[in-house]
Amino acid sequence: MAQAQLTAAFEEFCRRFGDYNRDPIAWQAEHGSWENFEHQEKAQLLAEVGAILTLLQQITAHETKLATGGDLEYYATVRHALGEIREFLSEQVSHLS
Repeated sequence: MAQAQLTAAFEEFCRRFGDYNRDPIAWQAEHGSWENFEHQEKAQLLAEVGAILTLLQQITAHETKLATGGDLEYYATVRHALGEIREFLSEQVSHLS
């Protein structure tokens, strides 16, 4: 995943969720409790991570049946994608200093 794609997604979420900061009452009237919404978003992140780990476990369990003959290519690809996400988050944190 390219940094430009992450930045574009981030900007879209900033637009979508920024309305809460401008008018919390109106946002919650339309979408419900911000606290519940935020908890659901974080839970969905954890579910996504869990699903990725489950898929990697399935790949490992059946690695001899893969076209690659092994699972390392999958792990390396996921590690690469997670590294892109880490880099994006690191840049966001660096702006806080």
